[in-house]
Amino acid sequence: MSNPTIRQVALPEVQLMLDWAAREGWNPGVDDARLFQQADPQGFFMAFDEQQPAAAISVVRHDDGHGFLGLYICHPDYRGRGYGWAVWQAGMQYLEGKVVGLDGVVEQQDNYRKSGFELAYRNIRYSGSTAALSGTASGEDSGAVYRAYGEGDWSALLAMDERITGYPREKLLGSWVAQSDSRVSVVCVVDGTLQAFGTIRECAEGFKAGPLMASSPGHAREVLRQLVAGVSAATIILDVPEPNQSAIDLASSLGLTAVFETARMYKGACPDYQLDELFGVASFELG
Repeated sequence: MSNPTIRQVALPEVQLMLDWAAREGWNPGVDDARLFQQADPQGFFMAFDEQQPAAAISVVRHDDGHGFLGLYICHPDYRGRGYGWAVWQAGMQYLEGKVVGLDGVVEQQDNYRKSGFELAYRNIRYSGSTAALSGTASGEDSGAVYRAYGEGDWSALLAMDERITGYPREKLLGSWVAQSDSRVSVVCVVDGTLQAFGTIRECAEGFKAGPLMASSPGHAREVLRQLVAGVSAATIILDVPEPNQSAIDLASSLGLTAVFETARMYKGACPDYQLDELFGVASFELG
């Protein structure tokens, strides 16, 4: 390997990173390049062999103390030649001094440990038909109001997400709730208080629901039902934190099948998550 050029990249190269991810079977959202890049425009790096893209990584800053690593991928033509390690080092330098999270394949845990990451828990990807979510609300939630997310929900959403994830993620959420033809967000409000929030986004195959946050499994299920109805989804993907048994039970009750898992790992102190209210992770790439 000659000395690679490492640089931060803009939206076209972020789209290229997602194209690589799609070829690896990661099934990104159709609008993920713009969505991801808005979360931290400086948080995407590529290694180049002269002008040829060779490897990439995303290192999105969530706040002054936390970041998330994802989209760590090397083009097949450049694997085993040091380009991946070079871009990894650049990404980690960008997040120097921050707590860094990642969702990695389980088989790579030992490699991540060598870079200082420790296992926190597993996330399980469930996928399947939305048939069990067809129909109308059960009627057991008569005091709740379910509706599309609106700008007036912003402050309450920030507070809910910070309570559940353990730190503020304003930039990430701001990109997530931005208007898009491929994404829908729904809230549940009870007596003026936000009780649940969810987003669903169109992917190359099916729709991914996440984040899905709720104070109860009933609220989570109904928000999910309304999200599915809002985009006429026939199949969904839901990434569930394994420690939340209620979330696992919800996925199972919907007839979804576990198809994949990741190791959620952190370099630095693990955030004080409230996983009993997290029914679906926003993204394995951004956290």
